[in-house]
Amino acid sequence: MNSQSTLKDQAADEAGFLPLADNYPLLSMISTALSWGIILLIMLASAYFMNWVILPVFLIPVFLLLATLSIVFSYFSAKACSYRRGSFDLMYQRGLWWKKKTAVSFSRIQHIDLSHGPLERKFGLATLKFFTAGGAHSDLTIPGLPKADAETIRQHILDFTEAEYQSKHE
Repeated sequence: MNSQSTLKDQAADEAGFLPLADNYPLLSMISTALSWGIILLIMLASAYFMNWVILPVFLIPVFLLLATLSIVFSYFSAKACSYRRGSFDLMYQRGLWWKKKTAVSFSRIQHIDLSHGPLERKFGLATLKFFTAGGAHSDLTIPGLPKADAETIRQHILDFTEAEYQSKHE
């Protein structure tokens, strides 16, 4: 197989995938920055109350560098996420270096959670979590969807499963 056909196959495979909301990478950066800020505050408070014994001064620039890299990484990682709603399944792909694709068949979905935390509400976003048989945790989680799109996907899947149930019990 030559490299040109490999590129065509990859482009065909990526076709149909939709990016998450435009403002999701910004939300991801803000969430990461808030997490690092809380850690920094805890470190500074503990250093203050312990007379700077725990936190040497040279660790602060290292900490800030790690926080900055993490924030930038969260932005590009969020940009790399996308999803595709097929006729009978839902796929989600994520990852910058390690790519991961997850697919869930509508017929296997038993429960759907639609949630939106305070920051997601501020940005008009929602997270969909899909649960299938046999698991206590979600089998697929898609963050960063526009709230209207998340509700549409949820309703589409509920309509599909209801129609499937009706056809089996008639």
